[in-house]
Amino acid sequence: IICLFLCNNLEAQTNISNKSVFTVEEMQEDFLAFRSSLEESHPGLYIYKSKSTIDSIFNANYSALNKDMTGREFMLLTCRVASQIGDGHLRVVPPKIQLDSLDNGPTAIPFNVYCFDNKLYVRKNYSPLDDKEFLGAQIVSINGHSIENFIREYLQIFPSDGNNLTHKYRLLSSSRYFTRYFSMLFGYAERYNVEYISLNETTLKTKTLQGLTFDNLLK
Repeated sequence: IICLFLCNNLEAQTNISNKSVFTVEEMQEDFLAFRSSLEESHPGLYIYKSKSTIDSIFNANYSALNKDMTGREFMLLTCRVASQIGDGHLRVVPPKIQLDSLDNGPTAIPFNVYCFDNKLYVRKNYSPLDDKEFLGAQIVSINGHSIENFIREYLQIFPSDGNNLTHKYRLLSSSRYFTRYFSMLFGYAERYNVEYISLNETTLKTKTLQGLTFDNLLK
């Protein structure tokens, strides 16, 4: 797996947060370094798309750097570029300080899901909710973000070989990937306001659930 951390200006920051704002010049410098590292060292850069198509992807996203952005906004832009390349082993990941904060804190969404027909259903329950109420429930939204929107955005930033969507959907069943990509898209959280519909019911229910550490989740 080739993992590209945000480089130069963004990685050098020791306090990157959703409120941290980076200038056009800083992001352009990082983006050119990001592009150069792929063009110089990625052996399969043009396997699934032609060089002209890849160049167009790079150029269009470089042109989109026309206003200041938060570190998270810039990271998502580079994630979308990497995903369009079509290499399932190529990932853009946040700086280590952010990954450690996410992986070591009480951030894990306290249930596993499976995806069917672009909807998410509870596969395993680690929350205080009764299994009879929560297992098999359809998750409608988390922290105000609809699952429809989450899946659409997730599919744009998670890498896979070529146009293969099966791998992307399958990894949503991993608590770590589910939490990590939800956080990448919508920000760090330790509590989750979950809207859901229990199995064989039609009533929309809401519950705020405390995040767990991944160590506790996997016990």
